Amino acid sequence: MIGWFKRGFVEQLGATIRNNIDRHGQHVTSVGSRAPRDGDFVYTVGNFEAGMPELLITGKIANAFAPLLNHLGKLQRDRGFGFRVGEAVSLGGKFPVHMIDAGEAGRTQCALLVGSFYGTADFALLQVLFPDPAGRWPGDPRCAEGFSSQRIMRDAPS
Repeated sequence: MIGWFKRGFVEQLGATIRNNIDRHGQHVTSVGSRAPRDGDFVYTVGNFEAGMPELLITGKIANAFAPLLNHLGKLQRDRGFGFRVGEAVSLGGKFPVHMIDAGEAGRTQCALLVGSFYGTADFALLQVLFPDPAGRWPGDPRCAEGFSSQRIMRDAPS
């Protein structure tokens, strides 16, 4: 066991995740990064059980937009099939979010609890990519601060 974990912490965390999945269909985990390059990120645990991808948000917007993971997770579970790579999903605003494959980097650098909780590295993880209010994506030099900080884990929409 890692030294800084208190006795019972891992078991308590697992019980909390299980309780949230049983009650809400998923658990949302938020991670703050000390490394400015990496930024914050939030992701789900639980959609794997329903045969659907887990969801990830990265960057300075991650914590502010974390509640949207509850809406998006429920949306894919309610419709009976998971989001697909490249799918544009409307959240009611002017521009949809895009689902991109978070790839191996997303699974091994961000969504660590998913692999630990389920005992597998073989799970789908989609990054939810948000355009800025003008519809610009990270990578566009005109993309607004915050939105431009989304760390692209794999291929982004153009």
